[in-house]
Amino acid sequence: MNAPVNAPMPSPHKRIVAAIWITYALFYLGRVNFSVVLPALAAALDASRAEVGALGTIFFWVYGIFHFISGEIGSHLSPFRMVCAGLLIIALVNIAFAFQTSLLVMLVLWGINGIGQSAGWAPMVRILAERLDRGQIKVVSTVMPFSYVIGTAITWTLVGAVATGANWQVAFWLPGLLTLGVLAFWWRAGIDAPKATPQGLNPSQIRAELRQIAAVLLATALAGFVFNGMTIWLPTYILDSRIVPENAIGSVAAAMQVIAILGLFLARLRVLRSNQVFVTAAAMLAAAGLAMLSLRRRPAPSRC
Repeated sequence: MNAPVNAPMPSPHKRIVAAIWITYALFYLGRVNFSVVLPALAAALDASRAEVGALGTIFFWVYGIFHFISGEIGSHLSPFRMVCAGLLIIALVNIAFAFQTSLLVMLVLWGINGIGQSAGWAPMVRILAERLDRGQIKVVSTVMPFSYVIGTAITWTLVGAVATGANWQVAFWLPGLLTLGVLAFWWRAGIDAPKATPQGLNPSQIRAELRQIAAVLLATALAGFVFNGMTIWLPTYILDSRIVPENAIGSVAAAMQVIAILGLFLARLRVLRSNQVFVTAAAMLAAAGLAMLSLRRRPAPSRC
């Protein structure tokens, strides 16, 4: 029998949630780190910012496509081992990236990074789904989004402080080494889903599930374009504004990212009280749209 929604979560379950939350937040060490050094990387490669920005495009598409693959594989293999493999790929790719001088090689490596990153969310969600009851899942599902906001803020603050000027390589080998530490933490935690009876792949079932969630996939893709565009170019925008020192760009970008926590907190309260996920999402998107409209540049007054 499932526990009531408001029942306190047992300590073992709290430890599981905390370990997953921390691990997924630190996945971002090797994901959004390149955003802070994008202009420096372009200068080092004698390439345009648009060319170097293709790293984000490659990552976005590979990450999105392999999310489906990782989700299906994660239904049959150990989620614990999948997360381990993902962290190892992320660490090795970032360390190798720091020693490259070819944009083409970098694009390939960052695509591989997208594969490693895709091995994080779906396996972790499976662990939560099989370890927690429905009431606990409802609460935890409103907490998990805070992980990637905090992870992005930590990464930008760290990278912005140590990778300045031509020292762009630090933005990759340091997060790579730190990700090895995250792998050690995850390995020690040893969190996994209960063993399930292996089942073969069922393409017809996969197609049916895709049709059922087609609208959600479309909305998620559109939101992903906006979110990934922001994570790629926000530090560069702050750099070009020349209102803060170069070594403070990461911290300022992180502070702007943390502002998103207020929106997540309001959405969390709404979902917990009303259980209306889609209505809440629509309201938040409408509020974001109105905010964007209010930021439109107004024409300067004409002079007599």
